[in-house]
Amino acid sequence: MRAFLKGLDFDKETIDTIMARHGQLVTGYKEELETAKSSLFELKSELKTAKDAVSNSEANKAKYETELEDYKAKYETELAAHSATKTTHKTEKALSTKKSLVETKLTEAGVNPKAIKLLVKEIALDKLKDDGSNWDELHNPIKEAFSDFYGTKKTKGLDVATPPNGDNFTSYTMEQIKQMTPAQINENWDKGVKQTLQGGK
Repeated sequence: MRAFLKGLDFDKETIDTIMARHGQLVTGYKEELETAKSSLFELKSELKTAKDAVSNSEANKAKYETELEDYKAKYETELAAHSATKTTHKTEKALSTKKSLVETKLTEAGVNPKAIKLLVKEIALDKLKDDGSNWDELHNPIKEAFSDFYGTKKTKGLDVATPPNGDNFTSYTMEQIKQMTPAQINENWDKGVKQTLQGGK
């Protein structure tokens, strides 16, 4: 550069002035270039940070959506369990109410008090209407099958509360009778069941 200016017949002082100014300009351009490079690096870094944030946001979104589905599934499961429990409780309450109704009906029909719980088991409570309007339909077959449980029967000269003599007689407790099937009760009716129900044990 200096040689080029000297070839143009510039004097030394002018050449020194031009070279100094040129040096200042070059230095300024270099600083601006470095500043631009630094800004570009920062922009690239910010762009990468933004991309990472978007990527993380999408990953978090997928994670949150998965967690949301899990919570939703758990809620629906718990809701179904609650509904089932509520239904079961409602059914049990309805059956309990019907059971009380049946016990009242059997008492009114003259059933031996000790046999009421046994006969309640024979009534299809799930088929009994809430208002008891189909009671006779369900009760009549039971009354026919277990007619000996209705009223107090006496035989002239014989107190039925006294067990008859004989090797076939067995003294049953109420707990034992409650555990018997209808067939077993019928089979052992004259062998101790009747006496227990009608005031024996």
